[in-house]
Order: sequence, then structure tokens, then C-alpha cells
Amino acid sequence: MDRDVLIRLVEADPHARVRAVRIACLEAQLRARQAVGPIRAELTIRTDPRGVRIDIDIEAPIIVESSTTRGNSAGLRR
Repeated sequence: MDRDVLIRLVEADPHARVRAVRIACLEAQLRARQAVGPIRAELTIRTDPRGVRIDIDIEAPIIVESSTTRGNSAGLRR
């Protein structure tokens, strides 16, 4: 199959693009090792010497969970 034809097929198939973005988002969440906020993804499809290349740039804030203790968290004495 011609590379340009394959690129057009992937660009026209929303399921292929969504699947690629989902895989990239899961990988980003695993690498962050913390919860991430809303994800913004940018997808680029192009030819490569080895075939077709799909680049996905992911941007998301990392959610830092506070470690508050229950009970006497304000340092008040009873």
C-alpha cells in the first residue's frame, strides 16, 4: 500500500486517531505517576523512511494531592 494512501486513510478514520491519542494519554499518565488534569493532545501524521509516523504531543497539568491528616491538622491542642 502506498504511504500517502495510508496517511489519508488514517486522517479520515476518527477511530484510528482516537485510539492513537488514547494510547498516548495512557502512556503519559503512567509516566507521570500521579493524577493528571485535563489533557490536550495534538496529532500529526506523516511519512517516514520506515513507513507512516504518527506523532502525538500531550500536555496536561499534574495534580498534586495534598497530604493532610485528619483530626488535629491545624496544630491545635485539646
